[in-house]
Amino acid sequence: MKRKAITRENMQKALKSQKNSEKSLQESYLNKRFLENQQVKDSNVIALFMSMPFEFDTTHIRKQLLEQNKIIVIPKVIGKGLMKFYPYDEKRLELSKFGILEPVDLEPMIPDLILVPGLAFDREGYRIGYGGGFYDRYLENYYGETISLAFDFQKQDFQVEDFDMKVKKIYFYSRKEEK
Repeated sequence: MKRKAITRENMQKALKSQKNSEKSLQESYLNKRFLENQQVKDSNVIALFMSMPFEFDTTHIRKQLLEQNKIIVIPKVIGKGLMKFYPYDEKRLELSKFGILEPVDLEPMIPDLILVPGLAFDREGYRIGYGGGFYDRYLENYYGETISLAFDFQKQDFQVEDFDMKVKKIYFYSRKEEK
């Protein structure tokens, strides 16, 4: 088994075994950091991922951004290894073959900023996702802002590959910075 596959497996186990209280504490801190980011404030079209139960929950961020009249877009798989972002409309979502809610019958949009999901992140801005390469392929030709949010244990060292794309900003939970 390749090292990234092992890291993927270990991170999924760690995410699934988090205590709800600790997860909520870290999410609250990271939500605040994200929403206070100037690039987020300056962006009109923001891409979010529809989180699975064990992942960082994007619901609070989505609600806050919608209250600020931001346009939220979410990813939809459009082919082998390819995705585009479409406007979020809770009445026009369907469950994909990956078990994730995706938009139906809407026109794609290019976001100003993307909240990029991941399982593990290094200090340089690289990430390990779920192995499909969807975000790496999209980010290859994307020049807008990218941010990731990570729980404390998701900071990992790993071997970066040629096709891996960097995230410009990663907020890691830190008790030292907590106010």
